[in-house]
Amino acid sequence: MLSRNMVEVRKQGRNIPVHVSKIKLYSMMLILSLTTIMAEKISIMKNEPILWKRTSYHVVEHKNYNIIRLLLVSPCEILKQQNRTRTYIEICEDEYRQQIKQGRQLCDRRIRKQRALGFLGTFTTIIIAQSIMGITNLIFNKFSTTEKFESLRTEQLKFEKQMQEINWKTRAIMKDLVRDEEKFKEFVEKRLEDALNGERFIAELAVRGRTMERFFQESRYGKVNPDFHFLFPNLLNETAGNTDQWEFVRCKFEEISDSYTQLEMEIVTPEVSSNLIIWKAVPFNIYKPNKNKYCRYQYSGPRLVCQDHNINCLRKIDTSSSELQIYLNDVDEECMSVSTERMWKLERCDYSKPKSQIKYDEKNAYIYCLGTTLEFPYFNITCENFVYRIPKNTSFSTNGSNIEWSFQERVIEKIQQSYASNSSRINHHLFQNHTDYNLEFKELDKLLQETESSILSFQHGTYHAYWIILITLIILGILVSVFLIFKIASKTSRTETPIMLHDTIGHRTSLRARGGYPRPGTNLKKGDVTASSHPPQVVGRSR
Repeated sequence: MLSRNMVEVRKQGRNIPVHVSKIKLYSMMLILSLTTIMAEKISIMKNEPILWKRTSYHVVEHKNYNIIRLLLVSPCEILKQQNRTRTYIEICEDEYRQQIKQGRQLCDRRIRKQRALGFLGTFTTIIIAQSIMGITNLIFNKFSTTEKFESLRTEQLKFEKQMQEINWKTRAIMKDLVRDEEKFKEFVEKRLEDALNGERFIAELAVRGRTMERFFQESRYGKVNPDFHFLFPNLLNETAGNTDQWEFVRCKFEEISDSYTQLEMEIVTPEVSSNLIIWKAVPFNIYKPNKNKYCRYQYSGPRLVCQDHNINCLRKIDTSSSELQIYLNDVDEECMSVSTERMWKLERCDYSKPKSQIKYDEKNAYIYCLGTTLEFPYFNITCENFVYRIPKNTSFSTNGSNIEWSFQERVIEKIQQSYASNSSRINHHLFQNHTDYNLEFKELDKLLQETESSILSFQHGTYHAYWIILITLIILGILVSVFLIFKIASKTSRTETPIMLHDTIGHRTSLRARGGYPRPGTNLKKGDVTASSHPPQVVGRSR
């Protein structure tokens, strides 16, 4: 019979009595092991106080001036070839004429003639193509040539002459295309197999017409709408098709016949460097205790750096432009050499507590929380003066609020991609000249030592100078007060002395009169008796 503290455990085919305390110990060890295993999955690393994210800026090597001459064929020719009813053909012709009219009104070349002189680049590309108006899935008979006009850059007065030469070249090609009926028929027949029924054909033409109207409306402001690739595919592919950096100079519609219309467009596209990438700094503010307050240091280092992949170095950018384009002339040729002594500047030292900061990328959370507690599912840590990198699959809380990855939209600044490796590489280049900061330990106090040495000494010197000036002013105030009191007292004593002397003389005169003494200067005769000649009477009590 087993006691109450014993249980049987079957082991190797037989029952073995085991004390309950051992089972409890095994259970506790198992729970502790599971907790340890789960806790080990959370890997918290230290990170540099600067993150770097790739920007949409591009380094422009030069700009291309593109002159596009597009021969547009009336889409109604397809309906005629298909022997459609007259109703559909008339609707198509009305829509075609309306689109040409709107295009001619929006492309008033006189408005943008002066704009062309501001974009005279080294390379000028002439593109001649043929398409069907409104049905622009394909571009046929495309000719392209690139010429280098040095005079466009050095002699702007010859610009119109160069344009006339281009007109002569392109008009000859256009006339050949119009005269060649065989090419025209072949050109239209290529669309016959893709032609739709009448209603859908007219609807498609109207939709594309509205798109073209919107495109030319924005072109009046020098912008190139992304619908350019929808309307004119395969004409320009610079900057990977991103039209945000293109500049529309001017355009022109010219009717050649009822079936042909010439569209001329002039668009400037940048030639972007493929090996230069622009990175933007995403820094943390750093705090440091100062007696019972905290000092805050703000990042004042380079905001943008240019990374050259060919030689693996960082280049300084000499521009403060907020545009998406940075010209090659703005980038230094040599690798930058940065001194970290001024990368964080002291703002002020009256903060009661540090402000927690958190930033995200797609893989990690980066948090700076000096003095607060990070609470994890199985343990807590008190934040020291570090930036912590926490994996994405970890939930934690700070200051009583939970940080969940499903609420990333609440974060003020969110980095869309993971740049941990690139940030470390850039920071290693920036911090390599720092004498105290160690990239391995990432101690922010060390990073501030050189920065604060001169600033705090100036601050303390100003502090002592303030007290010296204050004490000097107090002493001067006391001296001035004593001087004024002395002056007032001396004036008062001078006015009171004659009055006191007069009162003393009068008092003596009255005493002489009452005592029978003559006044000074009075002669007494023999026999004159005064009151003072009689002996004084003693008045006393009788016994």
